[in-house]
Amino acid sequence: MDIAKALTFQFEDPEWLVKILVGALLLLLGLLLAPIIVGLAFLFVLTGYMVDVVRNVMAGKEHPMPRWENWGEWFSSGLKFFIIQLVWAIPSILFWIFGEAGQFLAKSTSSGIAAFGLLAVIIFGLLNLAWGVILALVMPALMVNYAKKGEVSAGLDFSFILDFVQKEIVNIVIAAVILLVAVLVGSIAGLVLCIIGVFPAMFWVEMVEAHLYGQIGRDYFGRLEPETPVESPQT
Repeated sequence: MDIAKALTFQFEDPEWLVKILVGALLLLLGLLLAPIIVGLAFLFVLTGYMVDVVRNVMAGKEHPMPRWENWGEWFSSGLKFFIIQLVWAIPSILFWIFGEAGQFLAKSTSSGIAAFGLLAVIIFGLLNLAWGVILALVMPALMVNYAKKGEVSAGLDFSFILDFVQKEIVNIVIAAVILLVAVLVGSIAGLVLCIIGVFPAMFWVEMVEAHLYGQIGRDYFGRLEPETPVESPQT
């Protein structure tokens, strides 16, 4: 895995400044307007753009970040991937609901019911934590397979996901560590650049993530199809 490339490829693009600033602006608008739903459209576009970067890295393109042109396609792609994420988040949502119910019971005046509620809080809290770890491990597989196929079903192909995680577990863990470092560096850089710099830094982190996932996908598919390039899905 080329870690240095994932951290610096953005700045090797001749149009890097424009691409990063547009991405940062969309991220800012998406977060600010998310409460009134409109912001979700911007976030879907960003997700679709990220998927495109993953696909371009797998295809070996010199400059993986595309120009900001295919807004409609990126919105549709981001919406589909959001559905995939939502499906995978169902267990976490259920654990959270049961944990909240446990907290309610823990406030009971009955010691027995309160003890049961506290136990529920602990159990479902641990389950939620465990599911979070699982999601972190499968996320590269979800995005890579979706980038390759472009269909919601790609994120629910459990046989592929299991095989991908088993074969790429080392790279997945390395990518997770690099992302943690990138988030820390991006946060510090954003604060140094007077708060507003947080958004370009956050977009940079997303691009680092996309490049790392693309590298993992290229490694995985390279073993299976060494002569087959990764192409954009038909729309």
